[in-house]
Amino acid sequence: MQTISKSINYLEIVRGGFFFNAVIWIILGIYTILRTARKPNQSIMMLVIAILMFGNVGAFIFCGLTIGKKSRIIFLVSILVLAVNIILSVTDEFGLLDLLTMLVDLVILGFLLAGRKQLIRKV
Repeated sequence: MQTISKSINYLEIVRGGFFFNAVIWIILGIYTILRTARKPNQSIMMLVIAILMFGNVGAFIFCGLTIGKKSRIIFLVSILVLAVNIILSVTDEFGLLDLLTMLVDLVILGFLLAGRKQLIRKV
């Protein structure tokens, strides 16, 4: 089992997961902005939600770009970003998109934790 773990490039999987998640949230943010035209009475609320989604994109891109630095702080920030997303997925009206993004977050979190020896510099 240990040989399989050593042959997996956790950095590339985790980095790819963060970037994949960013693309998902970009699409959801654009969709949310487009929905404001159909719901003019909720346009400010929808715009705020879209801005938060794009903030989430920024967080995922940051994690994807910096996880290779093998910093314990970046590793913990990455866990925090995923944990917040997982928690927020289940505290809202839970639908299919929430389930899908939560599953992506859980998969990334699993690889992040499994590959912590590759992703954190030994002191």
